[in-house]
This record gives sequence, structure tokens and C-alpha cells, in this order.
Amino acid sequence: MDIKVTRFLTTKFIAVVLVFLSFLTYNLFCIIVTALLINLFLLWFSRKNKFVFLLFAVLFFISFNFINAFYINTDNIIYINNLYVTKYYYDTLLSYLLFILSVFIFFNFKNLRPLRITYFDNDLIFYGFLFVSLFALLFGVNRDKTGGYNVNITTIYELLYLFIFFSLLFSGGQKHKISLVVIFSLVAIFQDLYYDGRITSLQIILLYIIFFIDKIQLKHIIIIGVGCLIVFAYIGQIRMGGDVYINIFDSFFKIDTFYFAYQASETHLYAADKIDSFSKLSSFIGYFLNVIFIDNGKINNVSAISHNYAFHYYGGYIFTWFYFWFGYLGSFLIGGVISKIICFNLKRNKISNNAILCLIFATLPRWYIYEPISLFKYAMLIPWIFFVIYFTVTTYLKINNGLKLKDIDKSYLKKDTF
Repeated sequence: MDIKVTRFLTTKFIAVVLVFLSFLTYNLFCIIVTALLINLFLLWFSRKNKFVFLLFAVLFFISFNFINAFYINTDNIIYINNLYVTKYYYDTLLSYLLFILSVFIFFNFKNLRPLRITYFDNDLIFYGFLFVSLFALLFGVNRDKTGGYNVNITTIYELLYLFIFFSLLFSGGQKHKISLVVIFSLVAIFQDLYYDGRITSLQIILLYIIFFIDKIQLKHIIIIGVGCLIVFAYIGQIRMGGDVYINIFDSFFKIDTFYFAYQASETHLYAADKIDSFSKLSSFIGYFLNVIFIDNGKINNVSAISHNYAFHYYGGYIFTWFYFWFGYLGSFLIGGVISKIICFNLKRNKISNNAILCLIFATLPRWYIYEPISLFKYAMLIPWIFFVIYFTVTTYLKINNGLKLKDIDKSYLKKDTF
């Protein structure tokens, strides 16, 4: 057997043994060390592929924030409920441990291709999405600042990353068009931060990093990342009314968004003990019908359900959503599903796969921290929908220019392209 394969299988075996010991001993130190080690394994084995490495680096950073805030350096942490003094304090971390173990076990690190984006050149679609972006910039923000912990960003504004993505994609790679999109993006980020948002800005920044991943050096990505951390920590202190000059660096690895979401995750486990199995299954089926159908409200939303049992600011990590539905098995399974989705799209070097990978990365903070539906709806279905729009518009324009349907070049419809 190849020495690299042997080393990889040995590492996986060590990870499984450590997780088993963590459950057996129920020891907090063992759980934390195992979680951090598995994250380091992920980074090590993905180090030769920039996209995968950055994906796992962002996951690790977010996860380290709640591990650090709740289990290592707990100074100045704001507790919004009393679950941190119960068994859910341990069980939520064990749920994460199974999730990250599953990501590691099921991820295939062999022959990972680099991610490169192919441009389309279509003025109608480009300016159409640019117009929608302008509409979101003008009308997607509630400009009545009320102070305190209040985010004034609407749903359409949060979707700006999507409009920007398709504007870039259909720019044809032309510099003047890309420059125009960049200006819109900078205005969007500034306005988002000014009105106490962060998730929209983060998604737009992640989108640019991954869209131009083959043109940006890793050291520049690190500089951008550090700058973003400082700004987001600053915004967090403003939202909580803290002294930014004193607490900003103390909060560098304790960003409030991440540990508030973790407290929401604790309530998922708490609510799971209060609700019968049929209600959980109904919630799961109803929630994932939203991937295809229009949102049917909060009735199936795990965070909305758990809010009836313990206070939180909504959201919650993806592994506890699945714990709520299926227990520890659910936390383990969703990690494997995420790994398989990423590996499948990395193995197929098609335009649709690259678009899906871009949106998975850009929306990572949303589907990992807030709602898993974003992973399946925005990151996987929307690229296909907009490619259909592209084909429809392109075909219409060619027919309008006097071509008959049988004479239109349909090379872009070939299976090996999409």
C-alpha cells in the first residue's frame, strides 16, 4: 500500500479512537483537544489545494471562536441563557466533534483539482443583475438606526452576494465591467457595516476570494482575513455597546456572532429532549420542502421551535440542526454529506460545479452558523436556475437576430460542459 495512503488511513483511525475516548470519558479537555486535532488534520491534508484549504480554514476559525469563548477563555462572554451550566454544555461540543470527524473521514483528498471560473459574456444578464444589485443597495436596508443589538439588513440585501456573483460571471472577464461590480460591492460592504450587519459583507468578501482564487496569493488572503477580523470584532463591540478600544483584541477569537449561534445550538439539543420523534420528523420533512417550494414559515424551523424552550438570538450550527432531527447520528451524517457534495463537485470540472463550489464557500457562514437550507437552496439549486435563464436569453437573442432555432449553436448545452 502507498505510504501516503497508509499515513492517511492511520490518521483517520487515530481520529476515530480519540473521538471514542472523548465519548467514553466525557472529559472536556479530551473533547477539545480531539476537535482541534481533527481540524489540524483537515488543514494538513488539504494544504496543496487552495480552495479546500481555505474552506477548512474558515470552518476552523469559526469553530475555534465558540470553542475558545465557551471552553478556553471565557472572560467577558455574554450568556443569554442558563444551558451552559447543564449537560448540554458538553453534549453540544460532542455533537460538533462527530460532525468534524465525519467531514474528515468522508473527504477524499486524492487528486483534488484547482478551482477556476469560466466567464460568460452577456450584456443583458450582466446589467440585469447589476440593476437588481442597485435596487438592493437602495431599498434593502432599514436606515432607522435604533441602537443596541439590532441589525438593519433585509433578506434581499443579504442576497447581494448572489447578484454580484452572477454579475461577475456574465461580465465576460472585461475589466471595466468587473470594476463596476467591485464599486457596487464596496458600497454594499460599507453600508452593511454601517447599519450593523456583518454576514452580507463576509459573504461578499468570501465570494471575491474564491472567484479570483487563482489570481490571489495566500499571503494576501491572510492579510484580508486579518483585516476583516478586526473590523468585524469592532462592529461586534459597537453592537453590544462595549469599549472598542479596550475589548477589540480580547474579542479577536471570540466574535459574538459565533458564540451567540453556539448558544442557540445548545437550545437545539435542549428542545430535542422535550419534543417527540414524530414532531422532529415532521419538522425535518417540512423544512427541506423549502428547498423546492416557497418558505412555509417558522413552523418547521429548528431555531424557532427551540426558542419556545430557551431564549436565544436564533440561528445555530448545522450539526445541532441535524442533532435535533436525528440525534448524534444526524450530526455525523451531515458532516459526511457536506464532504461528499464538495468532493463530487471538485471531481467534475464543469461550469455548474464551479458555480456551486463558489456559492458553497461564499455562503459558508450562513449555512454553517444560521440555516442549513442555504447550503441546499442557494448554493446548489440557484446556479442551475440561472443557467436556464442564460440559455433562454441567449437563444431568444439569436432568434431575434434572424437565426432559426435549428441553426442556433447549442454547444453550450453539451453534457461535458455543464
